[in-house]
Amino acid sequence: MIVPDRRREARVEFSGFAVFLLPGRTLGPFKLRNLSSSGALLHGLSPYAVGERGRMAIELRGGLPIELSARVVREEPRPGEGPVFGVAFEDVSEELARGLRRALLERLQRAVGHRAARTAPPG
Repeated sequence: MIVPDRRREARVEFSGFAVFLLPGRTLGPFKLRNLSSSGALLHGLSPYAVGERGRMAIELRGGLPIELSARVVREEPRPGEGPVFGVAFEDVSEELARGLRRALLERLQRAVGHRAARTAPPG
């Protein structure tokens, strides 16, 4: 049986880290595996159970941390990689969503440029 993809936005492999924010302390860092304007997949054991919500900060390479609310939507082991967990962002302002989309588009453009440079014939 094929399970339909329920993502609202395309996800992009992304370098960066995230932490969960608690009063007086942080949990993490967790390495970002991929990111979209509506959620992320992170390496590690989730600090929350599936369905629970928390506040998190994502540090995108070369930028300031972005703080947002997130709900853990899944956890799973990945053979050879260790555990991963997915979060869905909640209550994201349109301005923040645009900023995330812009960062993702820049990342895609860099990735395509690197691939094109590697596959271009010499000369």
